[in-house]
Formats: sequence, C-alpha cells, structure tokens
Amino acid sequence: MRERQLRSMNMRVDEKGNVAVVESDRLAKMTAVVTEEVGLSCAICHEGFRNAPDEALGIYVFVRQCPLEEVLVFGAESDQSPAPPISIPQGYSTLSSFVVVHFSCHFNSLKASFENQWIVAQRHNRDARCNNILPILGPPAGTFGAASSETRAKAKKDQPPAPETVYAGHLANFMDYIMRSLNVSPGYLMALHDVKILLLRFACNRQFHSETGGGGAESNMQLLPHLMQVGLHSLLMSSAVTQKVNELKEFLDLPESHWSSTDHCWSSTGPLYRTVTALHVWPPEMWQRNRVALLRRLIHLACGRLKQGAKVDTTQQDPEVRLLGFKPYLLFYGLVDGAYEHLFKNVSTSSTAGTAAGAAAASSWCASLSQYISTSDEALLAAVPRFLNYYQTDLLPIASLEEFLDVTGLLSEVDAKELTTLMGLNPT
Repeated sequence: MRERQLRSMNMRVDEKGNVAVVESDRLAKMTAVVTEEVGLSCAICHEGFRNAPDEALGIYVFVRQCPLEEVLVFGAESDQSPAPPISIPQGYSTLSSFVVVHFSCHFNSLKASFENQWIVAQRHNRDARCNNILPILGPPAGTFGAASSETRAKAKKDQPPAPETVYAGHLANFMDYIMRSLNVSPGYLMALHDVKILLLRFACNRQFHSETGGGGAESNMQLLPHLMQVGLHSLLMSSAVTQKVNELKEFLDLPESHWSSTDHCWSSTGPLYRTVTALHVWPPEMWQRNRVALLRRLIHLACGRLKQGAKVDTTQQDPEVRLLGFKPYLLFYGLVDGAYEHLFKNVSTSSTAGTAAGAAAASSWCASLSQYISTSDEALLAAVPRFLNYYQTDLLPIASLEEFLDVTGLLSEVDAKELTTLMGLNPT
C-alpha cells in the first residue's frame, strides 16, 4: 500500500530506506511540450492554440442593428449625421474590446453564477458590454508543433472535430442570435457589410466605445481580420466566389457617373460595398489593376451624395472645407488599400494566382487569405499596430487631394487636376 502511494506521487524507497523522487520520462516529456502562448489566448485560462489546440476560441463582441448606408460626415458620430433621403435596409454592426475566450471557459464561468451570461461575460470583457461571441477559425491540427506519440495515439482513438467543423457550429450560433434578436438575415452579404461598416467607422474618425463602454481603434482593428473570416468562410462554403467576381466585373462595366445619380448613390451594393468585396476576392495583383477604377467610383458616389444633401452651393466652398465631405470616402479607400500592404502582405497564393483568370485567381486568394488568418494569429497581432499607425499618422491628417494621392502611392497613376475638377476642389 505504501509503495503504491509513493508511486502515485512519483517517489520510491531507495536501497538505504530513504524516500527519493523518481526521475520520470513522462514528466520530462510533459514539461518539454509546454510552449509559450505568443498569439491569441483565453482571458480566463490564458491558453490558446499552442497549448490547447482542441479548444475553440472566440471574441466577446457587441452586435447591434444599424442601416446599411448612412450620411458620412468626417468627425461626426452616427447619431449626429443627417438621415439619408431614402429608406435604407437594415444590417448589423460588430464592435469589440478584443477579449478572446475559450467557449468552454465562458460556459464554465456561468456555472457558479445565477446572473445573465452577458453580465458575467462583461467582467471578463474589461467591463465592456457584449452580447455575442464571434468564433475564431483555428489552425489545422499540428500547425504549431508535432504531436507526441501519446497524443497521436489518443487522437486516433478519439479524433476531435476539424477546426472548420467546430467553427461552423459556433458561427451558426453567432448568426442565430443576429437573426432572432436583430431581425436581420445573416450570410456572406451581411458579413461583407459588417466589414464595410467597421471600416467606415474608422474613415469617419468615430469613437468605438459609445455603445459598449469599452474598446477602441486598436481593438477593433484587431477584430477586422476575424470579421473578414466570416465573409470568407461563407463565400467559400457557399461556392459564391465566382458570383462575387462576376458582380465586380459588371460593376466596373457600368459608367462611373452611374453612382453620382440620385437614383443610385444610396444603393447598398454600390462602390463602398464593392470595394470591400474586392478585398475578400481579389488578389493583390487584381487590386492593383483596378484600384483607380474603384477610387473614381467612390468619388462619384461622394459627389452624388454631397450634391443631394447640400442646402447651399457647395462648389463655392473653400476647397479645404469641401474636401472634408470627400474625406470619409478617401480614407475608406486608403484603409482597404492599406490592408493589402500592412495586414495581408505575406499571404501566400499559388504561383499561378497572379496570372489566372479572374474566378480562379479569386478562389485561390479567398482560400489563401482564410488560411492565413486562421494560422497567423501572432503575425496579425504584430501587424495591427503598424496598420493603425498608418491610419493615424498618414491617412487621418490628409488636407489635400495631392497629399492623399501621395500617401496611397497614386500620384503617378491618376490625373490629379482632373480629379480636382471632378470633386470641385479648384479655388474659386
């Protein structure tokens, strides 16, 4: 009995009758496989994909209903902006303090409390309001190191579900809340709008904590790739990538002036939506070829909206004052362009992606981007501060069209004088 108890404590009685600690190979192996969590980790147990690869992670978020289009005023909050002149369909907007949590840890934390789950969650969420958990698509098994022989043997006996299967299940719950509580039909269309609405919040230089009491520019920029993952996953699972590529082609075939007309400048699938769609399905080479065309359509859209909402002749305004009306649209373009450079510069695509036909290149980019987001948590966490610095230091201060074109590397690609005239920025 005594020997059995000693063995259970990894001890034994040596030849001299003294109790000694046994050197355990198993203990050494257990110690050897403990790795530092350098990427995303749970706010409750502090483990992530490296030490708990089979545990699903999510992000505490606050989701609210909102219109898909609104009057964009630089420096003004949504409730301070005038209402659009027409009825706009409703979508949803997702904000976050970027607190990451295991779904299992979240539900375990509820067992000892009789409070509402989101009141309990708020304590883990830096006291910011939340009402949903956005799932994070985890990396394939073995991404962050080879499994031990014992782990492999256990895996064969009790194979955990694939990360995509787990993600799809949690994403269905996320979408179910949106459908039941917000009365919005979710899917890739609304997921793309969600990304658009978040980027427009940056483009208008709005606050992020008014609805939740927490979160800021950096936490919501960290959220951006995982919001995009919702759209990417939905597009890939529904085989809708080719459809989106064809829609973009049809969009570019329309004359630029189409979007400055009263009948079309408030379309919820206009240039703002198409620009975000391009980020999801166009590889960098395709973006470079078409980015000027997208910028020009965004400017025409702004012209139409500004003209429709003007109570005075805005062409007589000081050029710097009139530029403020265009600034949200310019910054929106700059953010999408900057995402390619600062967030997704290292996404690996097949060697033929750059020369393949549109649909094939788009499918390759869409799949590669989704995989990059799921396997590069550490790289994305490091990239976000650089992207945020670009936004705050280079984009926000722009005070002229020429400065914007210089910051975005377009001076040699566009006729600045022609754009100045189009935007009515010539001195009177």
